[in-house]
Amino acid sequence: MRHVETTDMMTLVQGPSNGQQAAPARVIEQGGLSWVLAGDVRVPPYQREADPRRVKKIAEGFDPDKLDPLKISQRADGSLWVIDGNHRLQAILVLGWSDQLVPARLVRGLSYQQEAGLFTAQRDRRDPSAAESFRAAVESGDPAALSVRAVCEALGLSLAYKTARGSGTPRTVNAVGASWSIARDAGAPRLRRILGTVDRAWGAQSGVFTAHTIIGLNAFFSRYEDKYDAGRLDMVLARIPFDHFLAQSMSFRTMYGSDSRTAMARATLALYNKRLTTGKLPEWDTVTNRGTVRPAATTAVLDIA
Repeated sequence: MRHVETTDMMTLVQGPSNGQQAAPARVIEQGGLSWVLAGDVRVPPYQREADPRRVKKIAEGFDPDKLDPLKISQRADGSLWVIDGNHRLQAILVLGWSDQLVPARLVRGLSYQQEAGLFTAQRDRRDPSAAESFRAAVESGDPAALSVRAVCEALGLSLAYKTARGSGTPRTVNAVGASWSIARDAGAPRLRRILGTVDRAWGAQSGVFTAHTIIGLNAFFSRYEDKYDAGRLDMVLARIPFDHFLAQSMSFRTMYGSDSRTAMARATLALYNKRLTTGKLPEWDTVTNRGTVRPAATTAVLDIA
């Protein structure tokens, strides 16, 4: 990190940015690196929110001589946007060194979507959370991520990827990673079916759009795609409080030694088939994920209250 010296070879570029006048971006090319003023670097929307504790820790042990170069995009208007190194940047600003030159590796000529895609693909930093990756994917125009957002908007659900918490709010999908995965692998119609089912059954309750719930119902729909009656499924799920449903899923997990996804799918099946004399769905172990019926096998039965 360096003070600005007037004898350095410096480039001043300025121009419009998103309809507004961009602040002068000062860039010095020297020693195989670019040097930029910390105060000139902006934080784009696709960046994860800086963790105050991490910023404080970096600031307390900050050594200018050991500062790794920031990865920065210089846009066509000359403005500078941090792609990698936001926590380091925020620590420098907390220390009051916005007028200092910091080392950077510049990339030029990227569109906004390409920047966001580069951020998502980064692996030389702390792995982002699912919500952070999803937010960047939305900004980069990822089709599956955009379809998740569209499905939630169509159902009137909130999608908690701009904040760290959201599970305590009814009708809020907190499991963005699971939703994104299903949209990518099974398609938006499947995701809409899952989220709609959860919403109709327990939408007024908080904390119901969990990864376990979403992935468990996806397993159920994968096996019984064209075999179940949607109206009956909505009815039987709505009759049982969500916490009771979770407890019964755990019972199936203990009984069969299965993972939570399969246990939740089994619990859904048991509720669906309860008291039916006709129209029962085939037992879990007799159906493949593609809906093909296997030869019947003897399975244990758990009494669902």
